[in-house]
Amino acid sequence: MFKSEPQKQPWIPQREVAICPWETDKIRGDYTNPHASLLPNIYRYSRRQMAQYMRMLRQMGFTGVQFLDSCYSWNRYGSPEAFHDALIRMMTAAHEEGLQTSLWVWGAFFNGHGWCDPDVVYTPAPGNTSFADPKVRACFERYYDLYAELAPYTDRLIGHYFDPGCLTETADIIAYFKLLRDKFRLQNPNVRLAMDTWGSPDGYAEALANSDLGDCLLMEHPSAEYWPCERRVRFRETARKNGFPVGVWGWYTCEYETDQMSAMYVNAHVLQNRYLAVRAEADHVMSPAYWSEMDAGHLYNLFSLYCAGQFLIDPERDPDLLLREIVEMIWQGDSADAMYNALQLIERIRSGDRWETYWWTSPEFRWGTGDLQKDLADIEACFPAVERVAQDRAASSVRLALPFDPWVLAKLILPHLEQMRLLCVFQCNMRTLEEQLAAGASPDALYRGLDEILTPIPDFNTWVGDFMQIERREQYRIARDFCARAGIPVPFCASRFEELRCWALEKASVFQRGLAEPFLFDSSFVSEGYLAYPKEEAIRVMDSLYRDGHVLYQGNGQYILTRWQDYRFDFEVPSHHSDFAG
Repeated sequence: MFKSEPQKQPWIPQREVAICPWETDKIRGDYTNPHASLLPNIYRYSRRQMAQYMRMLRQMGFTGVQFLDSCYSWNRYGSPEAFHDALIRMMTAAHEEGLQTSLWVWGAFFNGHGWCDPDVVYTPAPGNTSFADPKVRACFERYYDLYAELAPYTDRLIGHYFDPGCLTETADIIAYFKLLRDKFRLQNPNVRLAMDTWGSPDGYAEALANSDLGDCLLMEHPSAEYWPCERRVRFRETARKNGFPVGVWGWYTCEYETDQMSAMYVNAHVLQNRYLAVRAEADHVMSPAYWSEMDAGHLYNLFSLYCAGQFLIDPERDPDLLLREIVEMIWQGDSADAMYNALQLIERIRSGDRWETYWWTSPEFRWGTGDLQKDLADIEACFPAVERVAQDRAASSVRLALPFDPWVLAKLILPHLEQMRLLCVFQCNMRTLEEQLAAGASPDALYRGLDEILTPIPDFNTWVGDFMQIERREQYRIARDFCARAGIPVPFCASRFEELRCWALEKASVFQRGLAEPFLFDSSFVSEGYLAYPKEEAIRVMDSLYRDGHVLYQGNGQYILTRWQDYRFDFEVPSHHSDFAG
């Protein structure tokens, strides 16, 4: 077994896994994903599976687990109380394994993502502040009491106030976080404090570092786009001057959030690339005391998670050796070789070796290595080897605690390999069409040729977010680019179009829930523009729904559901707050 020794003193002393809240079969609360396997849904694990999962995280090098509480999950469970029961079971399992627990909460957003509470008030009366307004204050008090039910199980409270968040003034945010702090410390005097700065405007982090919060850990973000070097240095200098510890809230570095560009990623090299960059940028000012890494896939992305846990101890370790280590903690012999080759292949094709090749808004972002024939040959050689591992039902994990047997992991990886193979085959076929275009083929011939090969890449049982399945997303990007150059329309696919129609109606119905007046929406609402599919296709979806009588046109590009009143009686019931926490 390959092994490289980590350094004695860890780079990051407190290393946590942040359990992403999104679930496989309900994407962001907006629409249902009937294809997805429920096996990666950690919130539905048994006590035994949960205990194994927590043990696995400790084996990976993490010292704690971050749990996320929000109205999305309350809707999924029917009430905050029901979801809190699940969180308590998870937090208890973490404590029993010797892991610390953090509770991350939406501090200024209590109504949305399928959760309908018509009594929520965010906007103060004219001349009042959000903290002083009695109606707004009553709303926050009610939901902060709800969060505080989990105080006895929480070692660290993390406040999240932007994206989503409905407070605009930093003074109000600080005042409300103090209120939340007091409610938690009333039940747990030892709870530590933290605030993240995800999605916040420039200057917010420095305002927190200049506040009187005192013993609060303040967390930056690792990405170069959101936190460029100069911002990181400026923030840490302010925090050091005022005595605040700093940490990092590592969203997206291990993988994409599963409500967005969900898939299996292997980010060993990407993680090291970003960690070393963050360390070089600002550790000379002040070193982070804490770092959390997002665990969104919960199962098939555990390979990246292991690399993260080890890099947070020593970011200079060899990423390839780390991948080999995690494989050999699960498999032996030929099975280990097959899975190691598969992981390296997925990394080369889907992520690359740097943040810029992996992150979807970067100019260097790409799918594939650039050698199409080799990519296809590698996938076709890899698939049967992984399939053999998936058929070995007798094999057990060598020494890594897993919630499922190793063959389950291999089985979950197979559809991702098939999606990659299908995109490679499509790209090979597109080369023929490109040659025909260059030779002057007629638009009709090019359209018929594209129509024959443009079969949408299936979701299979993979976890798909609002960005859609990533190989299908790339497939249609290639097709649209070709059609623009060839002067032809993108061939129509009835199954894809019907899927988009269903998503649009379901999402609109979620936002209509509990409203006494019709909810207005447009084509950008159903597609979210750059996230999923182009504006022209979204307009065709809306036109089709209008022709079929599912929506009514209201002018200015806006629609309402024809049967909007079907949802007017919907509502949710927040938990009681008497003796729930014991």
